[in-house]
This record gives sequence, structure tokens and C-alpha cells, in this order.
Amino acid sequence: MGESHTVDVESILNDFYKGRIVKMIGHYISDAEEYGYAVDEIILGGGGLSYMGNISGAHIVNNPQMGKAREFMEYGKGLW
Repeated sequence: MGESHTVDVESILNDFYKGRIVKMIGHYISDAEEYGYAVDEIILGGGGLSYMGNISGAHIVNNPQMGKAREFMEYGKGLW
């Protein structure tokens, strides 16, 4: 109707989404160690991660939104 509005989702990302990612990383590391594996580095990619900033204990790949698209492309090349 001719008006623009800004929605601030930073609190959702920080309080909910980022918290869940950090919690999942912790569970993953604990489970891996329980089975005798050492986790040296966790690498994350995928849509939305570029908005997360730093995540303790993990590395976010460059241009994470395109990560899945690149994987599908490489998989398709293998089928071709």
C-alpha cells in the first residue's frame, strides 16, 4: 500500500537459531568422542549461515548459500 516496513530478525537468529546450532555442535562432538572419534574442525554451509556471524567451534564456508548448489552440480557432473 505504498509503505515499506523493516523486520528485524536479529534476535530470532541470535536467541533461537544460533543457540540451536551451537547446541547441536556440542551434541555432535560429545557423540563423536563417545564413539572414540576426535573432532578437529566443524565446517558449516547452507542457506542462512552467512547471517549468523561467528559460531563458536565451527567454520562457516565462504558463500554458504551456494554450498548446496555446488554440491548438486558436482554430483550431476559425476552422473553425466
